[in-house]
Amino acid sequence: MAEGPVQPQPPLAAQDRALVDRFLAMLAVERGAAQNTLLAYRTDLEGASMALTTTTGLARAGAEELRDLAEHWSELAASTVARKLSALRRFYSFLVDEGERADNPATQIARPGLQRPLPKILTREEVEALFASAEEQAGGEHPPARNVRRLALLELLYGSGLRATELVSLPRNAVHPDRPFLILKGKGGKERLVPVSDRARAAVGRWTPYVDTASPWLFPSG
Repeated sequence: MAEGPVQPQPPLAAQDRALVDRFLAMLAVERGAAQNTLLAYRTDLEGASMALTTTTGLARAGAEELRDLAEHWSELAASTVARKLSALRRFYSFLVDEGERADNPATQIARPGLQRPLPKILTREEVEALFASAEEQAGGEHPPARNVRRLALLELLYGSGLRATELVSLPRNAVHPDRPFLILKGKGGKERLVPVSDRARAAVGRWTPYVDTASPWLFPSG
């Protein structure tokens, strides 16, 4: 089946083109925008200009025209629509700063709701496999220090619920072999007790001999 003739795109209004060029030049010179960023802005703004050619054009569009444009984008992904609206807001803000118009109509267009993806979690089987692998790599008579360190980090994270930043900043003697908790100081010097599992204490006990005696930290970097 033969395809029909390709419909020509409406021409980009000369005024819109000139203002888009000025806007992109400002981003490049004053903001140091990367070429990929400039290309994305140009694509979105020129696309909007062509869609508005039969009405007001981009530079003179009002909130009503932009709402119609947003409706035209309704089948696009919410993240794509949000990016296009962001480009319009910055473009019109530039026009206001340059005295080309008195208002920014894009601020009246509601942003699409963006759904944050749920975090991926490991299954019980995956967790067990992870710890089994770490335990195996840290086993033997002379395991590499990095493997013993990795096991201690994993056991403490899983067995105590510490934040990653708290974990890597633990003092050398924070975990006592006979104490099922450790004491952390938070904001304002407030202390809180953090439970530590038997497995975590055992893993830290295996790691401690590898730590430089001059280091004040349990998990020094480097």
